[in-house]
Amino acid sequence: MSELLAPPRRVNRTRQLRSLRNGVGTWILVALFLIFALGPLYWMLVQALQPPGFRYTYPPELFPSQPTLQSFVTVWETRPILLWLRNTLVMALCSAALTIVFAAWGAYAMSRWTRRGVGIAAYFTLATQMMPAIVLMIPIFTAFVNVGLVGDLRGLVIANFIFSLPVATWMLKSIFDTVPESLDEAARVDGCTRLGVLFRIVLPVAAPGVIATTVFAFISAWNEYLFARLIINASGDWVASMGIASFFGEFSTPWPEVMAASIILALPPVVLFLAFQRYFVAGLGGATK
Repeated sequence: MSELLAPPRRVNRTRQLRSLRNGVGTWILVALFLIFALGPLYWMLVQALQPPGFRYTYPPELFPSQPTLQSFVTVWETRPILLWLRNTLVMALCSAALTIVFAAWGAYAMSRWTRRGVGIAAYFTLATQMMPAIVLMIPIFTAFVNVGLVGDLRGLVIANFIFSLPVATWMLKSIFDTVPESLDEAARVDGCTRLGVLFRIVLPVAAPGVIATTVFAFISAWNEYLFARLIINASGDWVASMGIASFFGEFSTPWPEVMAASIILALPPVVLFLAFQRYFVAGLGGATK
């Protein structure tokens, strides 16, 4: 009897060992990913907390032996951090709002109309992202000078809106494709217009994807530097990326202050992503199950 039961026991033991190896391998991969993703952020914090005399010690200290908040105090007292945060927040929110409104119209058209011209326009929209932004600096600057948008946050809002729109449109299109067209037809039978179907039916059903696209547009505008440097002149209109760049001098750079300011200015998008991460994951997975 014991001989008959031996093979199943060996099989079960083999399965347990395989399951254990798979679990350990998974945790190792997760740990490596966390080190890769959070390592730079942790090193920024270490450098911001290091006293000036310990910054160039070798080997470098992974845990500050004498941590201090002096870098944060110096940045807060000597730099207009709140002004940079306000300008960046207003610019990013306005850019994200414009992006989501116009991207929703374009994405709904590309999702519901399958004519040849619509498909060509859709691929042409995506193809605009293949052109480097630096190639368009002179044409955009010339156009913005002619309409009086240089030196104004409104110009930066429009520039970020223009460059976020194609990707946001394709993101929303893939999400709208998962919304059954039967919902549109039912709403049309009840007397709803096309715009009514979009704003009353499709957008609420695809809310996770809409939130994910909005977060993408917001973070993209928050991190942008090239067009901010091109369009904004007055220091009173500087955004976060320009504020960070102002720390770099010709002969020296206060790295602890740079790291402290970077941590402060990175908090809003991080908090926004953490607050809406479940919608972000759901949106990338599709609007409906």
